[in-house]
Amino acid sequence: MGIMLVLALLLSQVFVIIYSVKIGYKQPKLQLDINAAFIIITLILAIAKIISIDLRIIPLLVLLFIQILFNAKSIFKPTTPEKLRLKKYIFLRFLRLLLYFVFTIPILIFPYYKPIVPTGDFQVLTSIYTWEDRSRYESFTEAPNDYRNITVQFWYPKTNTHESTNNRNEKYPLIIFSHGLGTLRGSNLSCFKDLASNGYVVCSIDH
Repeated sequence: MGIMLVLALLLSQVFVIIYSVKIGYKQPKLQLDINAAFIIITLILAIAKIISIDLRIIPLLVLLFIQILFNAKSIFKPTTPEKLRLKKYIFLRFLRLLLYFVFTIPILIFPYYKPIVPTGDFQVLTSIYTWEDRSRYESFTEAPNDYRNITVQFWYPKTNTHESTNNRNEKYPLIIFSHGLGTLRGSNLSCFKDLASNGYVVCSIDH
């Protein structure tokens, strides 16, 4: 949804350029309406939790808001419509489109997603440990006192601290995960959380 919204914004900017050149006058009100509509639709989708407003889209919203202020000034300024200087207008519009595109790159590369909700009854906690094996030297460095290190992360069910000591010390099945080539220990995060929410302890090894 976020990508479709951004693509619609970029296409609307192209439409404004073509329409303004065709009639020979700038269209600050049309530009203001498009930018305002984009901001309003984005806020509505965010309230409905269809998309999220974060660092991916905030710079673009700020740019649109600044442009709204400039367009509003042009609308309420008591002057006749400004005749287009075609080359200058197209050049400035091209720069604006380029700026829009730069600000939309994070949205296109990192699209919106809804986190997968764990299906179990337990709240999930996580802990990270780095252990050093002083019986093994690190073969990838030449430092004489550099020993082999390994980092692991655990996802596990949260126990109720008000329960009895026996319940707090309850044992859970352990699942050890070793990621594939080129990935990280958190590459199957949604799976880890779901397992932990159903009463498992997951240990993922970073290597």
